[in-house]
Amino acid sequence: VVYNESELRLAVEKALEASKKKHFIVEKYMQCEDMGMYYTFKDGVCSASCIYDRYTTDEQPGLSRVCLGGTYPSKHIKKYFEKYNLSIDVQAYWPKGFFVANKGITKASSLKKLCNFLNIDIKEVIAFGDGENDIEMIKEVGLGIAMSNGTEELKKIADDVTIDVEDYGTKFFLEKMGII
Repeated sequence: VVYNESELRLAVEKALEASKKKHFIVEKYMQCEDMGMYYTFKDGVCSASCIYDRYTTDEQPGLSRVCLGGTYPSKHIKKYFEKYNLSIDVQAYWPKGFFVANKGITKASSLKKLCNFLNIDIKEVIAFGDGENDIEMIKEVGLGIAMSNGTEELKKIADDVTIDVEDYGTKFFLEKMGII
């Protein structure tokens, strides 16, 4: 951990001396509640593979903070992507994780490309969704269906609502319509 530019320069020199391939990681901390990251190294490339909120203690004066627990994904992840100008959008959260994609890539934009490729009018498509990342897609298609476990905002703009995704709501709706 460094606290100013001169300390950073010294740390970079030390890292270069210690690294055979002259590769190292520099993390810049944001001014926010404590956040942690895990990294994945593959074929010599390092990437952040997890960003989480840390709950720490300063009970050891003069030493680094001790992590007592963490919550994944971090509530700061969008702020992190924006601050460091990463071309990634967090499109939706749910209890088991979150959806990320390159900026400008959404379910709706992908569906439009698929329809264009297949020479199908997007208004001939039925789409099902349950989250905030489905709103644009549900608005674009000819028949947008929300799952009953979906967000209230999605259910308001959907053409219809079917039963919960866990109860095979998609199959139920398509059978009810006589499609399958």
